[in-house]
Amino acid sequence: MTRAWMRVVLAALAMAATTGPAFPAEPAPAEEPDAPASWWERDSATGDWGGLRPKLAERGIEIGLGLTAIWQANHRGGLRSHPNGRTTGSWDIEAALDTEKLGLWPGGTLLVYLEGSKGHGIDPRFVGSEFGVNADADSTAGHRLQFSEYWYEQAIADGLVAIRVGKMDGSRDLDTNAFANDECTQFLNGALVNNPTIPFPDYALGGQIIVRPCSGFYLAATALDANAEGWTSGRDTALESDSDWFVAAEAGVVYGIPTPAEAQLEGAVRIGVWHDPVRYDLVGRDGQTAKGESGWYLSCDQVLYKEGADQDDSQGLGVFARYGYAPDDYSCVEHFCSAGLHYQGLIPGRDDDVLGLGFARGKFGRPARRGLAHGSEAVYECYYSIPVGPGATLTVDVQYIRHPGADAPASFVPGFRFQLDL
Repeated sequence: MTRAWMRVVLAALAMAATTGPAFPAEPAPAEEPDAPASWWERDSATGDWGGLRPKLAERGIEIGLGLTAIWQANHRGGLRSHPNGRTTGSWDIEAALDTEKLGLWPGGTLLVYLEGSKGHGIDPRFVGSEFGVNADADSTAGHRLQFSEYWYEQAIADGLVAIRVGKMDGSRDLDTNAFANDECTQFLNGALVNNPTIPFPDYALGGQIIVRPCSGFYLAATALDANAEGWTSGRDTALESDSDWFVAAEAGVVYGIPTPAEAQLEGAVRIGVWHDPVRYDLVGRDGQTAKGESGWYLSCDQVLYKEGADQDDSQGLGVFARYGYAPDDYSCVEHFCSAGLHYQGLIPGRDDDVLGLGFARGKFGRPARRGLAHGSEAVYECYYSIPVGPGATLTVDVQYIRHPGADAPASFVPGFRFQLDL
């Protein structure tokens, strides 16, 4: 699973030379200083740290901190009901350094990502979902402090090629989606965060290369330690002589559809393949194993409507869809699909509220269906996010899980999420 609640935005710097006028120009009127942002308009709960945060950003240091708390209950169905519910929590710190702004060399980015989590959630004991109703629960296997990512990326030839090495999350740049990719701000169910048929390793040592041969098109290839455990450094498994490497490749097209107004309707289509070399237990065949398996996936998103002409205005309607395939002797879920919509600013006067509706279905393979009451699990999720303060968002979330684990009675899971950006 992936935790990318905050994308690091690194601005490219440009300088333009201009010729002086033939005659002395009149002095320009003095610009009035921008009024300080009100308490409500802050992007984070702690503001600009007395001016320190913008000064660090000017020098190429971006720091983000976040806290997430989620409460969920299994109202009925599943393995057994638990109306009282359970609460889970997580925190993370992400720091990115721009080498050019630091006065070193152009095109370099160093990222360090720390996180911790507490609580297993209701799914293991009370729901029994194949996908998981809380993608944020126990994200670090109970470790309060974990260096999940630390990698360096170098852009070459004005961004034509980007090479990344270090410990990383494979889903940070693969199988992404504009509207279904972040359990801290979007959907909570794991099936609506990443494609469950892709066996991404835990945070792992490895490398990635992304090539952008022309505007709007990219090719990406990733190799990661297939036996990694996220709470370790990864050296014990990645640097062994007989280590296994998970590999994936993805091609994507990012585009904009012109509208009568100045804004464009952004969209993206991504298709990828993966290969997992580890030895695995054959599904439905006790004691039998095999080594190495492959699959493929598709992810797309599209903005259908924008309320304003401003390109930076995110109010409007967007849709998304995913598909994934994994061999049925390797994975319980052989075929997977999901789809849904995202609307920001649906209610007049509530421009930053977000409504999300999603559906996902995993069809179990023939070996996995033996002895099960049903052949698939389906997820229906609806969330509504409301800003409640600087950097603070409250989300009301409702899930209906049809046939959890393809065997249990339908489960109804209401919940709340509180996200705080510090």
